[in-house]
Amino acid sequence: MTGERIYLYDTTLRDGAQTQDVDFSVADKIAIAKDLDRLGIDYVEGGWPGANPTDDQFFAEAPELTRAIFTAFGMTRRPGRSAANDPQLTALAQSRAKAVCMVGKSWDFHVDVALNIPREENLDLIRDSIAALHAAKGEALFDAEHFFDGYKRNPAYAVSCIRAAFEAGARWIVLCDTNGGTLPHEVDAIIREVVETHGIPGDRLGIHCHNDTENAVANSLAAVRAGARMVQGTINGLGERCGNANLVSLIPTLMLKMGYETGIRREDLHLLTQLSRAFDDRLNRAPNRHAPYVGASAFAHKGGLHVSAVEKDPSSYEHVTPDAVGNRRQIVMSDQAGRSNLIVRLRDIGMAVDAKDERLAGLLDLVKQRDSDGYAYDTAEASFELLVRRELGEVPRFFELLRFHVTDERRYNAVGKLVVESEAVVRVRVGDAVRMEVADGNGPVHALDVAMRKALEPAYPALAKVSLSDYRVRILAAKDGTGAMPRVLIRSARTDGAEWSTLGVSTNIIEASMEALVDSYTYALMKSDATPV
Repeated sequence: MTGERIYLYDTTLRDGAQTQDVDFSVADKIAIAKDLDRLGIDYVEGGWPGANPTDDQFFAEAPELTRAIFTAFGMTRRPGRSAANDPQLTALAQSRAKAVCMVGKSWDFHVDVALNIPREENLDLIRDSIAALHAAKGEALFDAEHFFDGYKRNPAYAVSCIRAAFEAGARWIVLCDTNGGTLPHEVDAIIREVVETHGIPGDRLGIHCHNDTENAVANSLAAVRAGARMVQGTINGLGERCGNANLVSLIPTLMLKMGYETGIRREDLHLLTQLSRAFDDRLNRAPNRHAPYVGASAFAHKGGLHVSAVEKDPSSYEHVTPDAVGNRRQIVMSDQAGRSNLIVRLRDIGMAVDAKDERLAGLLDLVKQRDSDGYAYDTAEASFELLVRRELGEVPRFFELLRFHVTDERRYNAVGKLVVESEAVVRVRVGDAVRMEVADGNGPVHALDVAMRKALEPAYPALAKVSLSDYRVRILAAKDGTGAMPRVLIRSARTDGAEWSTLGVSTNIIEASMEALVDSYTYALMKSDATPV
């Protein structure tokens, strides 16, 4: 364990914003910056002042960060202008950022073709710009674009570019694998040469890898092993093309596996999972269940052999503890599950069952049969608990759905506007009374939900605090085309923050949806200790 310090630089708000279908608002950028600051990231790059109205407004309303250094991004001065007369350098100097990172060319090919200027002039651009911003802000960073491609083609010139920045006062020289094609062994060898042969101190070097999130993480770790002391990346690997180095994966590896210190306190590392998932939620996308450390499946155990061993000692199948990164262990119920899986899951839902209980064999067979029918209980914990408790006779009969039907209508109204309407009719027995309710909705599932609530809430007001937060459909037999078997997963939430998932399976998607809805209402009533009428 080294105990050496690694600095973390987040580029989500600039580089991550270049991702297709990602468009941060000013409020988004402020919230994300505060989350990164709370975690303990050393540098938060806010964007490029003057590049667009959003960045201009964000820098005008920049949040006060208590732990992170708020940083602006820009480029070296333009050819033919002095540093004092370059508008974009002036914008950087006048921004509310505490530090500035400037990108410049370090590949002779780009200098010759993209800039079309003499190579020596490019060195002047770098020197002048770093010196000017170092004087204005006290801390300037140089982002050596395409450094690794440049070094492989012309090592002497690539090094002359970063040396120009180093001698002009750059705090950090960030070596960029901009195209994303460099491999870890190349990164290791090149950085060692930069440090040992060319004399650039490792504690002034950073690494920024693009284009391939998985390879970028490996490259970043290789750079650290070779002597670099800063890593740049984004939350969840967001970025242009195939992504950036994923800081969410890098941070636990650096701290828990390699023993480096960062600006993140050990007691705050548990915030990582929350930050990662909240970020995906802000982008309105589903988190990657299989993401290292923070994914919902990162500590999931499905095979009975694994679960049995984990019960004895979690380290038998877990390289770090889930709570270290704010995650949790999950025991999956499926057709591969064994008795150990079932016992652990029953214990998790508050049912203490002896390992020799004769009912376990029947319950396990039931779960496996249902799994073969398409019921994936690893993602629907509420439906799993209801299945078990129903089999054991422990679910109260709150209501009985007798029948329902849904009508969809597509028509043009009197002014020629297309109108699509759904109407649901439900007949439900609640106690001794049979209630029939009709409701409109913005789709058949919404109409059914509204009608069911009209029928149930007078007897069970606790349901008024429950809402549906997500609805997903997966086709289980795609080969059958439109006659395939859909599985519906519904995520529900209560006003106190509790959440749960239920599912339904049927060749009829409306029936599958209704099955999941009924489970959701039943689970909510059971957990609220409602008394059957």
